[in-house]
Amino acid sequence: MTNALPPQSEVAFPKEAATFDLDIDPQVAQQKKAQRDYYHNSSCLLRDS
Repeated sequence: MTNALPPQSEVAFPKEAATFDLDIDPQVAQQKKAQRDYYHNSSCLLRDS
């Protein structure tokens, strides 16, 4: 099982999804944002290297 990184479609979350997360729970939204940023940065590092 190699699911370390999600497909590109899961990395690029629309702004609507981010605001929707905030409506649910700020802490959960923060964790999701951190996860998105981590995956995004990892993808960029892998692509640029």
